[in-house]
Amino acid sequence: KPKTNPLIRLYGKGPDDTKCKTCAHFVVKSFHPNRYFKCDLRYMSSGPATDHRANWPTCGRYQAK
Repeated sequence: KPKTNPLIRLYGKGPDDTKCKTCAHFVVKSFHPNRYFKCDLRYMSSGPATDHRANWPTCGRYQAK
């Protein structure tokens, strides 16, 4: 897993003090009893390689929910 938001490299940094969990692109997939965090700007697989951290700093495509 990347240690920081890989979309920052593509789109630049988002607004200061914003986290991915507050973005409209942040997706929570539930497969009971587990929850997986994803971003719809990235390719989404069913594996951990495309998991997205809720507390990562946002990228330049940030949109408030």
